[in-house]
Parts: sequence; C-alpha cells; structure tokens
Amino acid sequence: MKMTLRCLGFAALVAAMGAPVAAQTTPIAALNCTDANFPNCGWGNWGVNPHHTLTRVGNGARFTLVPGSASSLTQFYMGWGVSVPQAQQGDSRYIRLRLRVTSPVNPSGIGDLWTDKFIILGDGSDNSSRVIVELRPNGSDNGLETRIQKNIDGDEARTPLLGLPMDQTLSLQFEARSGSSGRVALWMNNNTYGSPTRVSPNFSLSAAAWNNLRVGFYSNASLASNGRITYEVTDLQYDDQFDANWHGGGGGTTAPATPAGVRVISAGVIGVVPIGALLSALLRRKRSQA
Repeated sequence: MKMTLRCLGFAALVAAMGAPVAAQTTPIAALNCTDANFPNCGWGNWGVNPHHTLTRVGNGARFTLVPGSASSLTQFYMGWGVSVPQAQQGDSRYIRLRLRVTSPVNPSGIGDLWTDKFIILGDGSDNSSRVIVELRPNGSDNGLETRIQKNIDGDEARTPLLGLPMDQTLSLQFEARSGSSGRVALWMNNNTYGSPTRVSPNFSLSAAAWNNLRVGFYSNASLASNGRITYEVTDLQYDDQFDANWHGGGGGTTAPATPAGVRVISAGVIGVVPIGALLSALLRRKRSQA
C-alpha cells in the first residue's frame, strides 16, 4: 500500500509539473510613447516635415495635418517604423490599435485629395507581399474610411471599405494571412474572429517582406488651406495572434504595476504545492493507521 501511494504521488507530481499554462497574448512589438522617448517612441520617427505635427497622447500620438503647408502636390512621411522578426510563409500577422478621428474632416489637398497609406507591412519593392492599410475620404460626408489590401492589386486582393465613426475611440484589428489561399481582414469594435467586419476573397499572399512595419505613414498630398485632418493612434501592437478581448478590454502597451505586499508564485509552484501537501497528509494518515 505504501508503494502504491508513493507511485500515485510521484505520478501526480509529474503531471502537475507538466500541466500546460494558459497562453497569454504577448505582442511581437508594441509602441509605447513616453515623455522621455517621444516622438521616436522606441521605434523610429519617419516624419520630420512642415506638413504635419505629432503630439503625444498616452502611449501614442495625435496626427494633425497642417493646412497650406505646400504650394504644389507634395507627398510626405509621418509616423513610425520598426524592424520585426521575419515571418514565414503560411504565417498570419495582426496589427491592432485604437483610432480616434476628430471631426470635422476636410480632405481637400494641393493637387489631389488627401489619402494615406496608413499602415504598411513589408515596405519595399516586393509587391507580392506588401500589405497596405489605407485611410481615405468616404466621398459622401467628408468622413474617413479604411480598408486593408495586398499592395495596390485591386478588389480581388482587398477588403471592402469601412466607414470610421468620428469622435469615437475605435478598436481596430487588421489581419494579413500569407499562403496560396491567403487573405486580409479587419475587425472594428468586434472580438469575433469568425465574423470579420470586412474580409477579402482568398488570394496568394507572400510573407517574404514581412520584416518591417510602418504606421502613419505615407500621405499622398498635403492639405489645402481649407483642409482638416486630425486623428489619434494609441495602444499600437503587432502580433502573431488575434486578440479576442481587444474591443472593450485587451491591449495597452504599459505593463500594470505589481501590487505591493503580494508574492508572485510561478505556475509550476502553484500546481505542485497543493498536491505535495495532500500526499504528505495521506502518508501521515496511513502511518497512523498502521
């Protein structure tokens, strides 16, 4: 009987030590602007020019385009860029953020309407893997809308446009899935992976250039004197997992403070200590009965 108890105890101990711990979404990269690191914010500032200003807001920034800053068609950079680990073919990548567009919006530009290649995954010359998230005027009430697409390949490789409600903080997640049946998709205030707010048809998408991320990023025109574009980006993350708690929870790139007077116990210890105590009690009981 003693041998049986010892065997059972050893088996339980091994099982507890090997028990899986629930996974937690940890971003591959996360922007965290502070007073000390702004405007690089630990990534890299891509836009020093007279066509926009960048003002720190929490762990992100407010982008304000400057009206009348040029006399002819002028394209310019703004925002951040960062190198990320190279993705492999078949991988998916997720870009998530909070976005707040301030009304009123007037995209009137010099030489063209203002539009923006807001996010680029895989910036460079490889058009088979470059993924672009656009911000553009919606053409009806001077609001903004967005979509995600493979390069500029057309409707077969992008989502339909999605209008962005103004003066609201929106929880956005964008997906790029590489492979022969790849896709792009986006979720707005939506935590259900199986029901994207917008999704493309399946198409071939390479991950060969997925080693850099740009956010801001490339405006196709400066604003005319009557133009107005202002928006805020916070909680910016790049990940290999969809966050099913992003809307109404999830996110934030600043780690919470550890409460004072609390001892943090590892998952392995949490599993082992109660079982060890139970086995000791059983063995003592058995000896008392002998």
